[in-house]
Amino acid sequence: RGYIAPEVMGTGEATIRSNIYSLGVLIIEIATGDRCPSDESSGRSYIENALKSWKQGSYVASKYPSLQAGFVQQVECWINIGLNCVEILPERRPTIGQIMHFLDTESTNPECYEYVEFSLSAGSSITAWSSSEMGDHANELDALESMLCDASVEPTKLSYTLLKLVTRNFYRLIGHGGFGAVYLGVLPKGKVAVKKLSILQDLSNTAFMDEILCLKKARHSNVVRLLGYCAVAEGQLMEANGTHVMAERTEMLLCFEYVPNGDLQNYIKEECRGHEWQVRYQIIKGICHGLHYLHKQRISHLDLKPGNVLLDANMEPKITDFGLSRFLAEGKSIIVTKQAFGTRGSIAPELINSGEISFKSDIYGLGVIITKLLTRDNNYDFDNWHKSLEVGCSQEKMCVELARRCVEYDQHKRPTIDEIIRELNEMENTIQEEEPPIIQ
Repeated sequence: RGYIAPEVMGTGEATIRSNIYSLGVLIIEIATGDRCPSDESSGRSYIENALKSWKQGSYVASKYPSLQAGFVQQVECWINIGLNCVEILPERRPTIGQIMHFLDTESTNPECYEYVEFSLSAGSSITAWSSSEMGDHANELDALESMLCDASVEPTKLSYTLLKLVTRNFYRLIGHGGFGAVYLGVLPKGKVAVKKLSILQDLSNTAFMDEILCLKKARHSNVVRLLGYCAVAEGQLMEANGTHVMAERTEMLLCFEYVPNGDLQNYIKEECRGHEWQVRYQIIKGICHGLHYLHKQRISHLDLKPGNVLLDANMEPKITDFGLSRFLAEGKSIIVTKQAFGTRGSIAPELINSGEISFKSDIYGLGVIITKLLTRDNNYDFDNWHKSLEVGCSQEKMCVELARRCVEYDQHKRPTIDEIIRELNEMENTIQEEEPPIIQ
């Protein structure tokens, strides 16, 4: 997998330039004497390390001190060629004809084959934006970057070309769910997350527009912010009944603010045990505020789970993934669907049993999240978790009781989000009153 071009891994699109990528990995292997790991992520780290060593200079001379100067220059020339071959964007890679021409004419001078610096690291804020790229997409880039700085700017339609460009042809995969893959997008002055919706979900234009309208309404600090969207039809060569035909498919993409600390599922799995209760409580409180806002907008999320809550740089939670969300009209508390959907373990019983959708469906998912944060475990004992849990402060005890009520089998026994917010506020006021005064 370490030899496979990013565009093949990301979209399945294979061209002659995909072979050039594999050639580049082989060249770097032979020139450096270091094997490329077989898995995708380690393969990219291998290339990043080669690039880093190349930038530091004197790499070959220091690794092979006994090599004659002329041979050092040849090895450096080959590494230079290899690094150009493993460019993320296929169009930036040389053709085999260009490589052969260079070897036949200028191979003794590595400076003749110009190496263009580019960004491989998701942690880097610098990307190789050429002047031509900036010129072609300057207005769109300015509009997108202005949204990052100004939360009042409305989400806008974006071109597929721009999203393909900022994600480097959908190279850096940062998330994946039932409704598609999420890729890192790097702008000259910031980062975004681009969600490429899965065509396997048979997503209609109506469903896509419903999700956009839902996201446009969801403007809150505890809800991931939509920046833009794109839907474009393109031809794709496909095999049908033994023959190849040109079929039309619609690419549907959503562009969001980038949230750097990953999802709550991973936090519970990897980091939760090292954090104090207060950090976990702030996460619970933030999710409650985000859900309170959604319900005020008559939006039922319907897939509230740890994997659909992201954490920003300050550990503030942001609810994401509105692929299943529904609007509930004013005065309507329950709607019925013919097909149950959601995630096992977080889906409310009434949705499974009778297809009933209500705001109380989200409350059930909220209860599951609170329980996992209390137990610090994604695989807790659903029936007996609260009996064996050791709790400390009164705030933690109150959240145990809250979680238990949220996951009641009977939806009518679950609290509303208004009641939950009120209880949290009352509890915080009580704690403040009980705290001893500070003596000057």
